[in-house]
Amino acid sequence: MIGSITPLVQVAKAKWAAAVAAYSVASMFVTALIGATLGLIGSIELVRSIMTPAILIAASLSAAHELGLVTLPLPSHSRQTCQMWAYRYGPVVSAGLWGADLALCVSTRVFFSSLWLVLLLGVAAGGPTQGAIVVGGYGLGRCLLVSSGPTLVRWLDNHGAVNAALAGRPVWRRLHGVASALVAMTVAAMLIPWP
Repeated sequence: MIGSITPLVQVAKAKWAAAVAAYSVASMFVTALIGATLGLIGSIELVRSIMTPAILIAASLSAAHELGLVTLPLPSHSRQTCQMWAYRYGPVVSAGLWGADLALCVSTRVFFSSLWLVLLLGVAAGGPTQGAIVVGGYGLGRCLLVSSGPTLVRWLDNHGAVNAALAGRPVWRRLHGVASALVAMTVAAMLIPWP
């Protein structure tokens, strides 16, 4: 996404802020809507009763995968966002469409297993507002990453390498692995009957 939006808008630098705003608004709206839906599902008593072990298992598997201890197949589509939108709708509208498309979370390629953990946490939130906050927080993180695009592009000195660098750099995988491990440890600590 960064590799697409930043070079496209470099042509019309005056539209960069508008494109990032369109991406961010669409992304935050859709991730909050997805989170609210997941939270609503999590408010069902049967679903709530299995969430703690489900999160513990998912967080442990995510940590093990991202830290390189095991290799798990990630459920994911092979498609990316539609590049044709850039030529059909221009930088601002296409950025909004990309934001909404990527905010669906699972409609495009998934780079990190922790995404599935975030979605599960949205269910575990147990209500629409809480789910919107949890999954919307993930969407906010994506928005912040996109808004840092020009800096990342300059840092990598080649916009085509951005997506590969973000997906392949061991430091990103380790960060996702550590975050997943922290979730697993927190849930495990909650299961311990403290005096």
